[in-house]
Amino acid sequence: MNDNHGGTAVQECEPGELMRLVAESLTARGFEISGPEWEDSRRLTITNLQGTRCQLTVGDSGCMALEYWPHAVDYAGPANLTNLVMTVLDNPREDQVSETVTEPVSDALPGVPLKGVVGRALKAKGMDVRMIVYEDVEFYDVLAEIVVTNPDRLDRGEVRVGDDAAVLWECEYPAESDSATDQIVENIVDMFTRAVSAGREKVT
Repeated sequence: MNDNHGGTAVQECEPGELMRLVAESLTARGFEISGPEWEDSRRLTITNLQGTRCQLTVGDSGCMALEYWPHAVDYAGPANLTNLVMTVLDNPREDQVSETVTEPVSDALPGVPLKGVVGRALKAKGMDVRMIVYEDVEFYDVLAEIVVTNPDRLDRGEVRVGDDAAVLWECEYPAESDSATDQIVENIVDMFTRAVSAGREKVT
């Protein structure tokens, strides 16, 4: 069934088709893909990003989640994480010149956690930043992370960043009747590629 623009509507996809199309497009761009681990899963693992664990979940309805965890110190700094978050939440066009984010000197102080440096940098760029805390009542410990949204682009979803440099971006491309599958795939792959590039750019 075609939509009004000549594309196939997302809700007409076979189960797992959107994920498979994204995987094929990522492979064409040079990414090595593994998964999903079981038939009903929609999670793909990108295996050729050295120093980084990266997984992309693509739901049948157009919802997606990017889990990005850099282990290498070159990619786990606050400037890289800030660049990655701004890329997915602000989505600059290719013809726009983006200013490289560098760590503010005033924030680069002993005792300032990674999420604090990243959160302050994102707040200065107009993002909404809040913190959520999880309590471990068994071992009397707490875990905190920041949750970031763009007030001008709420359609970009939200990003969570922790002190371990783990980044989780969740977004949804609505499966409306005029949302063509090929356009959804292009959007997801394009944003994934931009995000990974921003997160791995050498910042001096």
